[in-house]
Amino acid sequence: MSLPIVFIHTGFAEHLWIATRQAQLTNPDLPIALLGDRKNRKIKWVTQHYDVADHFDSAKEFEKVYKHRSTNGIKFELFCFQRWFVLLQWMKEQGIERCWCHDSDVMIYSDMSELAEQYSDVDLVICAKSGHSLLVQNRQGLEDFCNYVLRMYTDETLDAKLNAFFEQRQSEGGLGGISDMLAFEYFAHEFPERVASSHQSYERGIIDPGMHVTGDFVGDVRKSIHWKNALPYGRLKDGNEAVRFHSLHFQGGNKRLMASHASQPDLGLLGICIRRRTIARLKRITRSVNKRLRAA
Repeated sequence: MSLPIVFIHTGFAEHLWIATRQAQLTNPDLPIALLGDRKNRKIKWVTQHYDVADHFDSAKEFEKVYKHRSTNGIKFELFCFQRWFVLLQWMKEQGIERCWCHDSDVMIYSDMSELAEQYSDVDLVICAKSGHSLLVQNRQGLEDFCNYVLRMYTDETLDAKLNAFFEQRQSEGGLGGISDMLAFEYFAHEFPERVASSHQSYERGIIDPGMHVTGDFVGDVRKSIHWKNALPYGRLKDGNEAVRFHSLHFQGGNKRLMASHASQPDLGLLGICIRRRTIARLKRITRSVNKRLRAA
């Protein structure tokens, strides 16, 4: 069975268009599945579209036990957890055992089937502590993770541990809090033999944890990327060694850079961007002129 590349995203966004197009360019033989809604059902790079609402049963049950302990908005943080229940339900209903699931700000540059073969001995592959490029190598692993997330909010010992974590974070003035990233961290710590990370093996290339995470790589605000045979590489600070990236993660404001990092330019999107920016500039000019006229 082929290995689907899945995106979970409601509403339409330019970066979703760019990310799904890039996935199709680099993995033309794999299904590109979007668990979305009516606002994004016509994205042409998607080969399989499903409505999140049709796979929301267990996610809705999780909402009943969820306790919000984060400086992020409740809607955002809750859905970050719920998406894994949505993915699990979709996989079960479609009879799918394995898949990649990428955030809509991730650009893929490698054959995802080949990359998955490097992790044949684990259930889940995360990137550092994050699920923004998650490989579900065994559906049971995802189900066990979702059950673990439920335990985080229903088991008294785990619940107390989360309370203590969040209270300490607040006392230190830290942002964020209890998130799905923390859940992946705890799950990986408890079951290290079942979870691998895709950002550690520089020799065989890595999944990017985030363009803004420079770490060992050359770069100030973000990693400095150079290209070889249409593939992105970063240079290590020590030794100037080049490391290949299987994907790049354009989190936050870095989303604006996604179009310029595509394997092939999207002239249609370029035209849309130019038209949008021209209209925005004309509106600013119109407002300025009207303001001057009123003041005259």
